[in-house]
Amino acid sequence: MGGTYFISADTGTAASAGHQTAGTAESWDSWAGRCAAAFGDAGQSFRSVRIELAAMGFGWRVVGGARQVGEHVETLGLNTAAAANTVDAADEDSAAQLHQHSGGSMGSHLSRPVNH
Repeated sequence: MGGTYFISADTGTAASAGHQTAGTAESWDSWAGRCAAAFGDAGQSFRSVRIELAAMGFGWRVVGGARQVGEHVETLGLNTAAAANTVDAADEDSAAQLHQHSGGSMGSHLSRPVNH
């Protein structure tokens, strides 16, 4: 049971991944727009109001779902980046406190790989 316990996190990579994930939200929105156009075109090509309305109704559900996924993806990415930044800031604060209280003998209980 004895031993040193620590966490190790590459906060820069996590923050970057979060920003990249959030960046895909525009792609989801663009795809939703293309779906709306495709379903609109498909409905009109049958020259039947009934089929056109059915295609548009289904299309708007798909479009709404794609836009909602885009919003969730953006939120996930931004929250991931924020969490990485929070861990990074907490490690810096804890390292400063540990240095102050231990006379510099310890850099951090979080293991220095957190902030290389």
